[in-house]
Amino acid sequence: MRTRLAALIVVAVIVAAVPAALSPASPAVSAARSCGTVHGAGFGWKVKVKRGKVRCKKARHVLRKFVRGGGHHHGHGAMANQYWTVGRWTCGHGAGAAACYRYGYDYSDARDYILAIMRY
Repeated sequence: MRTRLAALIVVAVIVAAVPAALSPASPAVSAARSCGTVHGAGFGWKVKVKRGKVRCKKARHVLRKFVRGGGHHHGHGAMANQYWTVGRWTCGHGAGAAACYRYGYDYSDARDYILAIMRY
């Protein structure tokens, strides 16, 4: 009887702990949000803030400048070896999208990450 009670207590503790473990790690982390559309290179681009506390106005400004050919070009050869900088943002494009990040080594670890998806 005591082992059953102990097992039920363990199960209850685990069930109570699972929702807490699955909740976001920090209130500062926010879900991706849509920020409207910018136009450049003959297309409309749907802008999203994927990570970080970036204002939509700033995301649209940076991505509009980038898709219109702005920014400083770096690298040569294959597209994988090229990138652009727009202020403190590092940007790249391919496969119908353009993305920029700042405060990180690449997209995966950057604090701020914004994205523009081409609308056909």
